[in-house]
Amino acid sequence: MREPLQPTVLPRRFSDLPPLHGRLGGEPEHFVVEERLAYEPCGTGEHLYLWVEKRDLTTHEAIRRLAHFLDRPTHSFGIAGLKDRRAVTRQWISVERVEPERLHGWTINGVRVMTAIPHQHKLRLGHAKGNRFVLTLEGLEAAETLRLQQMLERLSRFGMPNAYGPQRFGRGGASLRAGFALLRRDEAAFLRETGRPVERTERRLRSLLLSALQSEAFNRVLCRRLNELDTVELGDVAYLHSKGAAFIVEDLAREQTRAERCEISASGPIPGTHLLQGHGRPRKIEDQVLEELGAMPSAFEDLPAGLEARGARRPLRVFPEELRLEVLGDGNAQLQFALPTGSYATVLLAELLDSAARAPLEGEEGPIGDG
Repeated sequence: MREPLQPTVLPRRFSDLPPLHGRLGGEPEHFVVEERLAYEPCGTGEHLYLWVEKRDLTTHEAIRRLAHFLDRPTHSFGIAGLKDRRAVTRQWISVERVEPERLHGWTINGVRVMTAIPHQHKLRLGHAKGNRFVLTLEGLEAAETLRLQQMLERLSRFGMPNAYGPQRFGRGGASLRAGFALLRRDEAAFLRETGRPVERTERRLRSLLLSALQSEAFNRVLCRRLNELDTVELGDVAYLHSKGAAFIVEDLAREQTRAERCEISASGPIPGTHLLQGHGRPRKIEDQVLEELGAMPSAFEDLPAGLEARGARRPLRVFPEELRLEVLGDGNAQLQFALPTGSYATVLLAELLDSAARAPLEGEEGPIGDG
């Protein structure tokens, strides 16, 4: 019997430094996330932006609780991104036509509303520019602090793999398999993974499931190029970090110098109908992966109603910013850093910790089986 499709597990990038035997603390307060919005709410308009704090809740559950309190449909709410469940997270949530006085300072079923500011349009995915993290590590041996500092210096200087974290794929990879079934128009497999038929699954969820399959394609390309993240090749689709633009590498000497200065990085595919593709060896690697998953650009044509996947490029490496380590004593340390939107703190932790210590990080927030 063929094994079920499972998410790719990336090796550590800096394998010459042994992983730490410490672990992420087990309480939500040991994983703190604070969203950074790309703009400030203006103070006028029919959409109310709520700066909320939640503890041990998925973003969708927080919205459900707010919707129940306000007697509003969940589709009237907007978010800039999903946040982890097993954490304390602070993020913006928008809702239509609610007076600020009704929510400011309230705690509603575990969701604390710290600020309520009107704005002129609904909050949407992609409106965040990144997240700040404060993580508490426990059980570090005395000799590991120096190695942890060395690891962080390398990640800051050379970047970390920009992989999608395990929470993207649902518990046990269920979201990935559902997305695979959706792309193949295999309704029986989709029903088996989700417990509901395609036509009775809301568009938002179907889009998240399809994105899990796209994310797996990217991770597989990243895995095959993990040892060459500091270089570009002729035919690569390079990613310009300062502008988020992508272009094909034709002048190798010039672009390799820019890669060494961390201005650009090779990118991987988020497959779709209008995916920008390069040539040469990078294109060959990507085509092999997309064929394995049945995710060539033509496969995304004529998707179920309401779904669209145009394709995009994502850099293979990303650079943590504002890195700070504070040794707390008794084998504990606090790690602070910032990542751009779409990049995962759990991937950074995977570079630091051994596999046993990383196990509790699996399945945090995902559309299926998020606990």
